[in-house]
Amino acid sequence: MTDSRKYQRFVSRFGEEQRTFDVASGESSSFWVKRIETETTDEPIEVSWNPIGHGRVLFRIGGRVRIARIAQSTPQEFIVEMDGRQIPVRADDEITARALHQKAASGAASGPAKLLAPMPGTIVNVLIDEGESVAKGQPVIVIEAMKMQNEITAPIAGTIHGLKAGAGQAVEARALLCEIVP
Repeated sequence: MTDSRKYQRFVSRFGEEQRTFDVASGESSSFWVKRIETETTDEPIEVSWNPIGHGRVLFRIGGRVRIARIAQSTPQEFIVEMDGRQIPVRADDEITARALHQKAASGAASGPAKLLAPMPGTIVNVLIDEGESVAKGQPVIVIEAMKMQNEITAPIAGTIHGLKAGAGQAVEARALLCEIVP
């Protein structure tokens, strides 16, 4: 049986890992995914999701069920919290991914990275100060949500600017905590 769906190629980054997928729209809150580089079969996998409250989403991925929290930081970038880990995810169509790769390879400097609260919660600890230099992956702020503490790390190396977070402060999802300037 031939697959008549129209697929678009995406390059996604899960933390430091990059994967290429072909994606086609499905019904309402679902889509079909073909994983390109390691999949030995061309059979598409259906992925669907349903909001279940408190910022959580129930995913069904080819018959497996997972629960995650997802916070969107830009139109292409998300923070996915699953199994107690926060994973930065970026999804770009193939043309945009190529352009970003060429820009990075040319040594062009990127702008500041905005550090956003991935979910509503209370800031438990601020591990940095205004003007302090941080390394990529360095813990910066700890937020507690639903009795779970989540460490937010620096997505790039740089200097902390515009620190708006303080211990004990309540924050909403996607609230700007600070910027990191390369």
